[in-house]
Amino acid sequence: MKNESIFLHALPRTSSTYVFEKLRRPAYDTYCYNEPHHEIHATLTREQAKKGSSATWPAGHHPPDFAPYYFEYLPLLQESGGTLAYKREYGVANFFPSGPLSEGEIAYLRLLEENARKRNLRPVYGFCHSFGRVGHIRKAFTGVHVVQYRNPHQVLASLMKLCGEGFFCSAVKEAKPGSLLDRIGFAGPDILHAELDPVPESLALVTSPALYALFFEFYVIGVIAGAFYADLLLSVDLLAHDTDYRAAFTRDFEKLTGIAVNFADAKLPDKHEGAIYNPTFFEDAIEKYAGSEERLKVFKNALEAVSGTPVCKSIQDIQEMIEIWKTIFPSSKCADDLILCIIIFKFSFGEIGVHLP
Repeated sequence: MKNESIFLHALPRTSSTYVFEKLRRPAYDTYCYNEPHHEIHATLTREQAKKGSSATWPAGHHPPDFAPYYFEYLPLLQESGGTLAYKREYGVANFFPSGPLSEGEIAYLRLLEENARKRNLRPVYGFCHSFGRVGHIRKAFTGVHVVQYRNPHQVLASLMKLCGEGFFCSAVKEAKPGSLLDRIGFAGPDILHAELDPVPESLALVTSPALYALFFEFYVIGVIAGAFYADLLLSVDLLAHDTDYRAAFTRDFEKLTGIAVNFADAKLPDKHEGAIYNPTFFEDAIEKYAGSEERLKVFKNALEAVSGTPVCKSIQDIQEMIEIWKTIFPSSKCADDLILCIIIFKFSFGEIGVHLP
């Protein structure tokens, strides 16, 4: 349907802002919500909502004329701060739900939808913490779901260099029994406990290949979980570097949404840039969770059990996506050695800072 809500699902540092801003143009009659799940909504003020855009963020590839990131939330901000109906538990803590979405989280997302509809505008949600709950959202709302992904080596490098959030460690730490991670035997919480216990009160230097490997497992699990419920998959690497792929995606997106977007200015670093981490980490993660049809069946069954709704992509669709990964992302042939970086982890109120030295 040409007026259905549009749900964009991505991880941080995967060019999510670029795609989001493409749909924020007045000509499309859209009302676009940037990162509805982000914890900033617990305290967001009018002053903050009027400031801050990609022009002030060192991402390096966004035009300077974008509106402030959270501008559309202004009508929903409370006098004391915070977006109406939002709770912190809707953030990274629920990246991988252990059951149905709470009535409160559904009501919050519904409020955003109604705020757009009463203006006769089409809601667009630009999520960065939703991969584990795409099915949950799809079950609760009618709309078009686009799941995008980027070379995981570049994602991790970008996270360490620019974000400093360590959001994936927080998502792993917060996963509850019964979540997808628990159902497929992901050992991430135990690895975090073993590698970073006791938790230091101040900054600590940690050199741990196990933590790098953990990120790639998180990436594989998250993207596959989202992809199973996607109407359309987007490789931003191919969008930037392959004109045929860009043309095909543009046609498919317009067919699904009725919006003709021009992605001709999509840019990413050189596609031939090699892995800066041991590329076998990514290969091992794929093999562990999606290396065979049987493993993908286990994954699919666990995903349907926790989301309460059937997937809309087949196992073959997921296998085709993985073949694309193997084609465009670095493999073990690209590098022989693991280049260790120093990760500075800062634990403060459950948050972890990650920086390059």
